Amino acid sequence: MSTHIYDCIKDLCSERKITIKDVEIACGFSNGSISKWRGTYSPGIDKVQKVADFFGVSIDFLIGRSKVSDLADEIIDDEDIISIQRSRTKLGTQESKRRMKLIRDFFEI
Repeated sequence: MSTHIYDCIKDLCSERKITIKDVEIACGFSNGSISKWRGTYSPGIDKVQKVADFFGVSIDFLIGRSKVSDLADEIIDDEDIISIQRSRTKLGTQESKRRMKLIRDFFEI
């Protein structure tokens, strides 16, 4: 996983024409700390979050769980939909399916 994070950071730096050292300075990391993420060293979630915030991407994008670099809030731009999705993830499977069916039925009317 950490190799993917490093490669993703490297690509983001390349897109923005900055160096990894620039990211380390902006995030308050020691020199060379991100380079350690190439190997077996796994960074703490707090460091990954700082890098995600710096680039304006999600942690899921950095770790390879999403191919979409934009944050959901920026893509959707609808607080009601975001709220529904966030509450849906907190429900059990059956309750989530029931709620989504109610929403679908409502919009089919």
